[in-house]
Amino acid sequence: MDIAFMTPPFPKYSETFITNQIIALIKRGHNVEVFSRGKPSNPAEHAMIEDNHLNELTRHIEPIDDYPSGIKQYLATALNSQSFSDILKSVRYSKQAPTRLKCQEIFQNAKKFDVVHAHFGPISRQWDFVSTLPDQGPFVATYYGYDVTGKLHPNNYDFYTKTDHWNSVDLAIGISEHIRSRMIMVGCPEENSTTLPIGVDPSLFRFSPTPYNSDSELQLVSTCRHTQKKGLEYAIRAVGELKDRGISLSYTIAGDGELTPMYRKLISDAGLEDEVELIGRVPQETVSELMQNAHLYIQPSVTTPSGDMEGQGLVFQEAQATGTPPIATFHDGIPEGVRHAETGRLAPERDVSRLTDEIEYFVTNPNEIINYAKRGREIIEQEYHYIKLAERQEALYESVIKESNSS
Repeated sequence: MDIAFMTPPFPKYSETFITNQIIALIKRGHNVEVFSRGKPSNPAEHAMIEDNHLNELTRHIEPIDDYPSGIKQYLATALNSQSFSDILKSVRYSKQAPTRLKCQEIFQNAKKFDVVHAHFGPISRQWDFVSTLPDQGPFVATYYGYDVTGKLHPNNYDFYTKTDHWNSVDLAIGISEHIRSRMIMVGCPEENSTTLPIGVDPSLFRFSPTPYNSDSELQLVSTCRHTQKKGLEYAIRAVGELKDRGISLSYTIAGDGELTPMYRKLISDAGLEDEVELIGRVPQETVSELMQNAHLYIQPSVTTPSGDMEGQGLVFQEAQATGTPPIATFHDGIPEGVRHAETGRLAPERDVSRLTDEIEYFVTNPNEIINYAKRGREIIEQEYHYIKLAERQEALYESVIKESNSS
């Protein structure tokens, strides 16, 4: 198959799951071209990108974000009499309209693709004109989290319906059943939707669970952006409670963000400088090492006041791949990938006492860390292996192509 991927700025370190999808499809004999919304400020430089020549397969389309450039694009489109109707239709896309018109011009001369697959709701909305092109295959879109949670809350619930977006998507994919349910709640036809989680490459994660006994120091780790929805303040407070309960532990927090100063103050005010260490942003190799050396991975995600939530929480699959059981929350699609009392422990959002109890479970049951780790790795290899998910993705493409050809 010839497949077009429409993406945010590509390639990004934080979106290796898109890279994995592309590589898996290439390995299965398909041709993939990428249409990227501009270039990332810090392009990912993974060896797999170079080895698979992904930069050569990518066309970067710079977005139009200022009024003069937007007016210029409207005028350029107006000079094409065949595209005048596109201008009228584009008005309802507001700020996205000029970039959308630019994409339409570019795609007029594109080759025929068997499938056009957009990633993230705003990108899908920008490209959903593809469904009107007679010479292109069906239009598929994947929704990941914020695009059907925070993006639509509280005064923007018609983000998709006001442009009749859902009727332009031949197949809408949610990365979890929870995300799919949110899509349906805001207008996506249930019969045109399905679920396909994000996969990982288990070979990139050495399975190395760390044994623990109650006489040693319990080692916790978090590796994520320091944003509100990650809930790290509750992890820090839980460490304080564990210390008060007489449990010896250390907690390493990698990453940075707008809440880093607040975390530093919280650690200082709680007198946890000896237990909690902020080490800043680290490369992917170091992330894997941190997980392998820790007993537990902790990230108690929460829903923000603006409605922003996690999607699948890919980091939890990465932690389970290394043999590091996650401590997380009953939040969005996380319980689908972290099986409570089987591969990890879950607590209600913002419940520090319960979060502390779930961590302490492994202090009183130290052998369970290895048992959880083994079950977690098994589930990753069975249900989240990126090659196996590529097979499912390929089957979804074949199905939507067949349906499109018969209609």
